Amino acid sequence: MPIGAASGRLKSQDDIFVLDLANEAENIQAEFRKFHEHAVTPPTDPNLLYTAQHRVMHYALLVESEMRNFVEAHAAAQRESGTEAQWQRAHADLYRFTEPARDRFVRYQEQEPEEAEEFRAALRDYVRMYAFLSQVIPYYDTDLEQLYLFGKHLLNVLPRGEDGSVDIGKVDLTHLRISKTGEHDVRVEPEGEQVLPGFSGGGSGAAAEPEKVTLAELLAEFNERHGTNLGEHDMIADVQRVIADGHVQAAALNNSEETFADVFDSRFEDKVIERGEDNTKFLQKFLDDQEVRDDYIRLARRRAYEMIHREVA
Repeated sequence: MPIGAASGRLKSQDDIFVLDLANEAENIQAEFRKFHEHAVTPPTDPNLLYTAQHRVMHYALLVESEMRNFVEAHAAAQRESGTEAQWQRAHADLYRFTEPARDRFVRYQEQEPEEAEEFRAALRDYVRMYAFLSQVIPYYDTDLEQLYLFGKHLLNVLPRGEDGSVDIGKVDLTHLRISKTGEHDVRVEPEGEQVLPGFSGGGSGAAAEPEKVTLAELLAEFNERHGTNLGEHDMIADVQRVIADGHVQAAALNNSEETFADVFDSRFEDKVIERGEDNTKFLQKFLDDQEVRDDYIRLARRRAYEMIHREVA
């Protein structure tokens, strides 16, 4: 199996580092299998980018006028730079427009370190999402591109957090060696069309392993809290009727669970009301008590979201 070893020198100092990269045969086979025949993915919701934009701006660390000045200077530098050397000098000078935002982040990092890292993660997610989605979806909102250009440059100057990651910065590659360490059979067998999860853009930061709790346990807790007597079949019947809708499935596959609520909740509520004659006592409590309604819909939404993702995993 090929192993690559790259040696380089940091441009900002005299430190030399060696980076070894090794490919595992099993990982190569597993990743290639998805695309061996025909792979499809649900359509991407163009509103994902606006959700990500709102998440970034929620922290109030970025100022509209500063971003606008940066974009104008960036456009001027592109127009006036006749050579690569001129562009490199002009591009380096653009970072002065990010200094006020960087300074605000530093102060925020000192006061609220966890929230500062959440902002960094949200901005990083937005930049990655825009870079991908703008290639397949025509966005005409200049505010989206403005945040992308400014955010991409700001991320380069934000002080690193204590997340265990390693940023080697800009380097000059001096040596590269590829060594063959063995041969493996990674052929894949035809398995038909593969459905891949769409671009969800959900969440920021490192993913955490969710706590495993059964639906029966959740409903038992719900019954005890609200004085009801519901079983799994009561909820699952309505959930299955809702997620049979292809639009609902696409919403789950392309969004976070929080955003999925915009599509799922009203549809599920309608199904509960339609089937209310099967349990009129619960329907009355469901309609009269906002807390009961919110808790029940939240449980159903979580189960629906999990069921849809499990089907395409």
